[in-house]
Amino acid sequence: MLRFKPDSWVDGLLRPLLLADPSKGIYFEDSAPDARFLALVVVLLVAFTIGRGRALASPRQRQALWMLAVVFYVWTLSIGNGRYFIVGLLMVGPLLVMAWQWLPGSRTLRGLLLLGFVGLQWQTVQSMYRPGSWLLAGWRSGPSVVLEDTPLQRAPAVFLTLSSNGYGALVPRFHAQSRWVNLGHQMVIGPGQPEYKDVRALLTAPLPKYLVAPADLPKGSQVAQPSEGLRQRLNQDLHHHQLALADELCSMVRSNLLSKSLTDSDRAPSARAFWICPLRAESSPVPPTTKPDEATLAAFSSVEAYCPRFFPSGQGITRRDEGQWLRYYPSTDFHAYLDDTGYVSYKYFLSYSAVTIGTAEDVRAGRLQLDCARPRGRYRPPWVTD
Repeated sequence: MLRFKPDSWVDGLLRPLLLADPSKGIYFEDSAPDARFLALVVVLLVAFTIGRGRALASPRQRQALWMLAVVFYVWTLSIGNGRYFIVGLLMVGPLLVMAWQWLPGSRTLRGLLLLGFVGLQWQTVQSMYRPGSWLLAGWRSGPSVVLEDTPLQRAPAVFLTLSSNGYGALVPRFHAQSRWVNLGHQMVIGPGQPEYKDVRALLTAPLPKYLVAPADLPKGSQVAQPSEGLRQRLNQDLHHHQLALADELCSMVRSNLLSKSLTDSDRAPSARAFWICPLRAESSPVPPTTKPDEATLAAFSSVEAYCPRFFPSGQGITRRDEGQWLRYYPSTDFHAYLDDTGYVSYKYFLSYSAVTIGTAEDVRAGRLQLDCARPRGRYRPPWVTD
């Protein structure tokens, strides 16, 4: 996944500086500025320039610093996602304190300067932190998720989800012999991939199969069934796995989960319910009304040929959605769109709106207005301007 990888070798080299930027999307989806790596680089430059570092650093201390540097840049160039850098995030603090002792001045002065840096880092993080922004249920004793009672909880079955959140917390609320799989990020797997065999075995198992889809409901509302538009969209995704919604009605099960953070005061959080819809096997081709024509496919292919890093060929998921065709690229978090007015655009998952790159005719001819080095929506260093 390219979500947190640097877009140039300069960005990668300057990653210790960029981590201190309070912008979102650097090594975590939210803002989490970390100035410790930049401080460590500055302290080491000062200490070794004046000679105290060379005189005071032991071989094992030097080895630990080199180890952090190697781990830091391997992580930066391979994935850049903070959740896979816990070792480095734990190492940098003690190593910074160690290197701080090599600075000139009295022990008291060095201690006061270090305390000031810690206070500055704490204040920076505190100003960015928003408690409960990812909250789905308040912490308390007892089950983390409470569901309305349904007969579906008492019989073994295969339950599928298509959302980015697989809702694994629901699993203990159902029969112990039931099986669960999130297909939301499994749309492009093929026979050559390691998970393909296990997914196919699960989807062809003799157990009954159900789709579990979240539904956000304002308090007191009564929504009987998914809309026809939602059913069509779900069927398009299910078709990749030779499945479709059955003709039987879906069951709605309410939960204690919330659809919005409790810290948002604009409106009261909605209750999160779940549609549990029976599925049937589907091996027929996609209906013509949901199959893109050759001109649409050619437009998407031109975008992929022009900018293969962010729009990789063969990895997009194409579907019809509200007056436009869209192709989603799970490995890069990008969408490409062709609307019914004939314009092609793209959108990164952190962006609020799509960016037009030309008419379908121009795109098919290779005349695109698209910056493949830094597409809009991805992180840009402060010195990079449009």
